[in-house]
Amino acid sequence: MTPRECRLEKMLGSADLRDCRPAARPPAGAVAALDCAAVRSGPVHDPMIVLFDTDTDAETWVDSYWWALHDGRAGDCATGAEYKGTWMRGRLLCTMNGPYYAMSWTYKGRSVAMTAEAWTPRPLYAWWQGLSPLRD
Repeated sequence: MTPRECRLEKMLGSADLRDCRPAARPPAGAVAALDCAAVRSGPVHDPMIVLFDTDTDAETWVDSYWWALHDGRAGDCATGAEYKGTWMRGRLLCTMNGPYYAMSWTYKGRSVAMTAEAWTPRPLYAWWQGLSPLRD
């Protein structure tokens, strides 16, 4: 791993994510990106955690997925509705991505974003609710 990927990995707690490796498809503008196995069930693929230079860069990356919204912007992610907006730690987007339900979010003040996908929304949302991947 590169020094920046090692820096990102050191930001992670061990309770939620493990077996991290360089991301297969890092987003443009990322300082570092890792694909990590989820410790608890929920995502169907390994979630990706991304470090950016600034919070604005992380938000811009999540915002870039907003084009995928079809019919709503203020639905309930737990039920599979589309949502774009904020949550207590930053930005949040929930939408369909091909056959998967996808959630992407930021951690304000950390310049970090994550994305995860599942076949259905409920297990992904439950996993996300219990998630605390960054060390304080």
